[in-house]
Amino acid sequence: MPNYWVRPPTPEDAPALIHIRAAASRVAFVDPLRPHSAAALEADIAGWLSADYLEYFSQFIETEALKPSVFLRLILCDATIVGYINAYTNAAELCRIQALYLKPDYFGTGASNILMEEFNRWAFGKSGDVYVLEYNTRAINFYRRHGFLPLTQGKNRIERITHLFRPSGPVSDLKQRFSVNPELATEARRISRHQQISLGLPDDQSASSAVEK
Repeated sequence: MPNYWVRPPTPEDAPALIHIRAAASRVAFVDPLRPHSAAALEADIAGWLSADYLEYFSQFIETEALKPSVFLRLILCDATIVGYINAYTNAAELCRIQALYLKPDYFGTGASNILMEEFNRWAFGKSGDVYVLEYNTRAINFYRRHGFLPLTQGKNRIERITHLFRPSGPVSDLKQRFSVNPELATEARRISRHQQISLGLPDDQSASSAVEK
């Protein structure tokens, strides 16, 4: 079994994390039905590998990543950095996963589960969400195994995306939690429709209502 361990990054780790992001993206972020997406991705990667981005990311690790509202951890196998996770808490106290990247050779080895365990400890008692490209079924299935529910589909500037949400407790307890955090009520209603349950919230659908497509 791989000898994994987790720690906060230092600015000196920035080049390794950027290269991991690039390598993972080349595997996960190319749509086989849209060949031109590979060229667009390579343009993005060129920006990540630039000196300006390296300076920005190093400063982010040194300053922003130290804030309580930001979560950034890397995972090592022995002495080699093999991945990282980045999340933050927004004004609505929702813990949003912004990035989770692994070296492709470490896909399926359990490293991503360890990073999620670290995220769960940091986000304890709070709801979480993440946006995933809709053709990245590996990532969607991974988050579903960790309790995230697919809510909606939309589109960013170039790709279709899936929004996944995880409540801070059982779905049946959402009414109480969202009543004290109205900013998340919209997400609660979406969950109620997808799960065919009634939360008793304003504009909520009953259990017999049609599920959104």
